[in-house]
Parts: sequence; structure tokens; C-alpha cells
Amino acid sequence: MRSPPLSRDLVWLIPVFAIYFGFLLDGRALWSPVEGRYAEIAREMAVSGDYVTPRLNGVKYFEKPPLFYWLEVSSFKLAGVSESALRFWPALFAALGCLAVYAAGRELFDARTGLLAAIVLATSPLYYVLGRIVAVDMVFTAFLTAAMLAFVLAARRPPGAVRRSLLWIFYIAAALATMTKGFLGVLLPGLVVGAWLALLGDWKFLKRIHLLSGVALFLLITAPWHLLVAARNPEFTYFYFIEGQLDRYARTEESGLQWWIYVPVLMVGMFPWIAFAAQACRNALEFPWKRRGDHSVELLLLVWALLTFLFFSSAASKLATYILPALPPLALLIGRNFSRLWEVDSSRGMLYGAAAAAAAMLLVVWLDLGGVQYALERYSNWPSLEMPSDDATIPATASPTRLDLARLRPYLYGQAAVLFLGAVATGILARRRNVRGIFVALALTGGLFLTVVDAGFPVLDDRRSVKHLALALKPRLNGGDEVTTYRAYYQDLPVYLERIVTVAAWRGELDFGVRAEDTGRWMIDEPEFRRRWSSGKRMYAFTDRENYEKLKKEMGGSVYLIVGNDYNVVVTNLPPVERKAAQTLDLASR
Repeated sequence: MRSPPLSRDLVWLIPVFAIYFGFLLDGRALWSPVEGRYAEIAREMAVSGDYVTPRLNGVKYFEKPPLFYWLEVSSFKLAGVSESALRFWPALFAALGCLAVYAAGRELFDARTGLLAAIVLATSPLYYVLGRIVAVDMVFTAFLTAAMLAFVLAARRPPGAVRRSLLWIFYIAAALATMTKGFLGVLLPGLVVGAWLALLGDWKFLKRIHLLSGVALFLLITAPWHLLVAARNPEFTYFYFIEGQLDRYARTEESGLQWWIYVPVLMVGMFPWIAFAAQACRNALEFPWKRRGDHSVELLLLVWALLTFLFFSSAASKLATYILPALPPLALLIGRNFSRLWEVDSSRGMLYGAAAAAAAMLLVVWLDLGGVQYALERYSNWPSLEMPSDDATIPATASPTRLDLARLRPYLYGQAAVLFLGAVATGILARRRNVRGIFVALALTGGLFLTVVDAGFPVLDDRRSVKHLALALKPRLNGGDEVTTYRAYYQDLPVYLERIVTVAAWRGELDFGVRAEDTGRWMIDEPEFRRRWSSGKRMYAFTDRENYEKLKKEMGGSVYLIVGNDYNVVVTNLPPVERKAAQTLDLASR
């Protein structure tokens, strides 16, 4: 049967993905550290007009190239401090990534494969969550996906203008990935293409990939900023290439995470579709090795997913977000496998996968129902911060962790209900050997489950953000007041205050920038903090409750509470101007 035109499908796919990834992007605060960090660097670029040297709280920050910051600058220019505007770009690139997978799956296989693969990708938890977070990972993955898909499409084309254009898209997308997250943008595609050609034994193909013009395009996009920032900042080259790229891959992290950590990350990140990954990969390899050239697409997708997994598994530095580029090729393989078996109602592997997915969903239901109650009972004995609560069901002496769990309980139970119904439906459809029904049930369950998960995230705002404290303080500030963070750095604080803050007794990831130039006016040590606190000039300090209690004991009566929540407080060194009792913000009252 002939597939409908691509343009007709895009008419309804574009709004569906736009709504799915864009719905209620402003539902929660910017979370620290990641969202606060990237938003603040972009805000400072927008304010200073310096688009070459990234700065975080006024300190040089060379961890990443600037393309993502430049995108976020446009959000600040158009909407100011707006969570929805700042999350617009990751959401847009998440939707574009799904559309690219659909279009490529349609071209490489058939329209149904493209559609099923796009749905698998969109309803994978890691992909969905990172599509709604202010971070570079989704934008990087979208460019990397575009590069690899353009390459595999070009490999299937005869020599000519179309192949040349697709290969140029490959080089341009790799360059944009490099400008988003560094030289992983060229290293990963190079490794995948090299391994693929080695397996095919077709090194002559290198003569047909327009290497000279492609490298010229790559350098045209990547070289100007790297040369300019190095010219303005002599310390850039060593930190960026050695400490920021090579050392990060090779040095041992304190976390001591093992190579296999990405196995559970993938199991959670592609839940419940991961249950079908092994069968999809096995079926993709069902061809005589002598005829591997006829199955080069499946081989490239497998190499793409496997090398991404192995590359990051072998790195010393590991974060769950790093494995995101492995999801698009896995989604295409899973979508292809479902499409091949769409009309077949007797696939034993598919039924085993459905049973595993249903069992996994029931396991999560058990963790929701049993685990929450266990955690509530365990944390009820934690030391109390004596926080009042408007919720009569929560004791006034409950720990913050217990409070969060209690407030999350309706959402956790909602997630459990969705998964339970999905597991039942999947089990019934598996018993009836209905492959189409299994896919629809899992897709609906996954999408609804992620929506409920996302709806519960704002409950954790006070744990992960100081937005409410910052907005409570902002109207009090006068031009000469100094705002500091004490023994911590809340990376979303400068964003919401729209000003650089003083950081006392903390360096963390700002250490390199502090060593690179004189930042002594606003990056201060403990003695300098205490001197300024006693100077008679108005200061406000953000700190956690533990340090607040210590500060009260050590500084005597010169610590006045302005506003606080379960985790952090704002204090000042002089009596508040307004004759009002210090207030305590409570999540339950909002």
C-alpha cells in the first residue's frame, strides 16, 4: 500500500509533538544546578552583550561552547525571565528530533516504521524529561541525530546532487553539535561511521563523502568562535581542550560509577520500550554476514546505539543524560520491529516483550504503593526542622523529605493507577496476540504516565530551587544592598534576582574562573563574609537551614530571618526595615 505524502503527515504530527513537548513548560521553577546554570550564562550574555566569553555569575565558564547560550539569549531578549521561553528550545529540538526520526524511518523503511519509531522516542522517559529541561543535551542529541540520519540517507543514494546535499547536512549538523557540546559532536559521528565502514569493508566509500568540502563547512561553522575566544582568553585553550574535554573523559570521578551504570539508565530511560530492544536488535541482525551490504542501514543503527553506549560507559565521568544520543537509533530499531510484526499475531518474542513490559509496569506500581508508605514511615523519625504546615495530615515536626513524599503521594498514586491499567491492557492484548493493540496500549500508557510525572515535579520546587525566596526578597532590595550565598551557590538565584550575587565560602565549578582572573569583589572567603556582615552595610544571605542555625550561634543577634522554606532561608545582618515578623514559606500553602 502506498504511503501518504510526507507533507500530509506533517500537518498533524507537528501540532501533536508541539503540544506534547510544549504543554505547561512554565509549570515549575528553574531547578538548580543545571537549569539555573545555563539560564544564568545566557542572561549575562544578554545583559553584557559579550557573546564570545561565557560567564556564570560573572566568572569565566568554558565548560561548553556557546550555541545553546545564544539560543537562550533570544528567549531572554523576547520574554525575560520566563521558564516557558527558556525551555522552548529544548522542547522544540525534542519535537524536531521525533520528526527527523519519523521522516528518516519513512525513507529508510516505510511510513509506519517512521511513525512507530517517533512515538517510541517521544514516550521514552529520558527523552521526554530532557526535552523539558534547560540543558544542552537535547539540542546536542537533535543535531547528532540529524547528522547520522543525513549520513545514512546519503549512503543509500546514488552519486549526485541529492547525496551531496545530504552529506553537507551531515557535516553542518555535526558542526552545530560541536558548537553545542564540544568535540563529541564530531568524535561520535566519526567513530560510528568509521566502525560501520570497517564492518562493511568498504573503505572506498570515503572517497564519495565529499570530505574536503565537508571539512570546510565544518570549520566555517566551528572555527570562528574557538579562535576568537582563545584570542580574548589565553587560559581558554588548555582548560577547554584538556580539562574540559580529555580530562573529563579520563579522570576518575568521586562517584566511582561502574561501566554498567548505563544499563539501568537505559532500562529506565526507555521504559517500557526497552523490553523490546533485544528482540529488535536480534531481528535486525538476521541476515547472512556475506550480505551485510544489503542491510547496511540496520547495521549502522546498531553500531550507532552500541558505540554510544560503550563510549560513555568507558568514560570516567558519567551522567545519566550522556546516554541520550543512543535513544534515536534504538527507537528506529524498535519501531522497525513492531512494523514488521504489525500484521503478525504469533510472534513469540513480541509476546515475551509485552509480558516483560507489563511485569515492569507492575513492579513500578508496587514501588509506588509500597515504597512510598515505607519511606514515609522511615523518614518520620528524621530530625525535625520544626516547620509549620497547613496540611492537617502532616505533623508539624515532619522532616522535609517526609513532607515532599506526602505532597507527592497523589501524583505517585496517579502514576501507579496509569501503569496498573496499562499493564492489565498489555497483558490482555498479549494473550490475544494483538501486536497493534500492544503498541497502542504501551504508547498511551507511556505518554499519560510521563504527563502525570511531570505534573508532580512542581512539588519539588523548594527542594531544587530558590525561586520563591528570591521573588519574596526582590521587592525589598535597594541599589546598595549586597546579596550573597553562604557556603553554597544557588545557580537559579541570579536568574530570578536578575543580578550577579556574592558567593561566600564556596567555589565548586567556578574554581577555574576564579583562578583565571580577579573575582575577589564577589567571590569571597569566610573571613571576608564575616567582615562584610559586621560592616553596617545591608546584606542578605541565602543559605540552608543547617548553616543558618550555625550562623545564628556564631554571629549572635546580627542574624535576622527574612523568609524561609523547608530547606533554605534568607537572612539579613540588620533589623528588617518593615516591622513585620519573619515569615516562613510553606509548600502546602501554595
